[in-house]
Amino acid sequence: MRKNILITGGGSGLGKFLTMGLSKNNNIIVISKNEIKKEKKEISIDYFYCDITNYNKLKSTINSIISKYQKIDVLINCAGLYINGILEENNPQQISDVINVNLTGTIFCCQLIIKNMKKHNNGYIININSQLSNTYRAERSVYCASKWAVTGFSNSLQEEIANNGIKVTNLIIGTLNETMKINGIKYRRPIKYIDNVEIVNTIKFLINTPSDILIPEITVKSIHDYNYK
Repeated sequence: MRKNILITGGGSGLGKFLTMGLSKNNNIIVISKNEIKKEKKEISIDYFYCDITNYNKLKSTINSIISKYQKIDVLINCAGLYINGILEENNPQQISDVINVNLTGTIFCCQLIIKNMKKHNNGYIININSQLSNTYRAERSVYCASKWAVTGFSNSLQEEIANNGIKVTNLIIGTLNETMKINGIKYRRPIKYIDNVEIVNTIKFLINTPSDILIPEITVKSIHDYNYK
C-alpha cells in the first residue's frame, strides 16, 4: 500500500537519495531549501520550498501539505548541517545554524505533524541521526551537542505519543561514502563505508513493520567505522 512520506532535506545529500529510493511505491513529499527540478520530472514527487527553522513558514507549508494529502503516514527528518573544528574557532552563525537545523527544525516538524497523525491514530516518525549522537569526538562538540539532543528528544517523544499509535525511531547512521558538505564541499571517502542504498533499505524495512511493532533505535554502520579516525 502506498504511503504518504514527508522528507525534510530531500533536495540534497542523503535526503535526495531517500526521495529517489522510496518514490517507486510511495507518494513522496519533500520539504527543502534546495530545488530538485530534474528529479521532479523523472519521478513522481511533490516539492515544497521551506526553511524548517522558520516556524511560521513551516506551519503554513505543512498545513498546505495536509490539506492536499489529508494524511501523512511517515515523517523522515533528514535535514542536517555539519560543523567541525575547535570550538573557539567555530563561526557563531554556523553554530546557531547547526543547532537550529539539526535540533530545532526536527522538533518543529514533529510538533506540526503529530496533530495529523493523532487524528488518524497512526503514524511513523524517523529521525535520521549520527553515530556521534551517543559518543563524542574532539573538534565535533557543536555537532555532537545537536545530535545527542535529537537522541534525547526521540526517546522522550516515543513515550509521549506511543498511546496514540505513533512510532518514533532514532535511526543512527555511521560514516557514509559521501560526506555531508564541509565548508561547502562534499567528497567521497577513499575506502568504502555505507552506501546510501543501505539506508533506503533500512527505512523500507522500518516502515513495513507491523503497526504495533516499534524499533526505538537502530544503528547502521560500516565495519570500517571501528577504525575511523
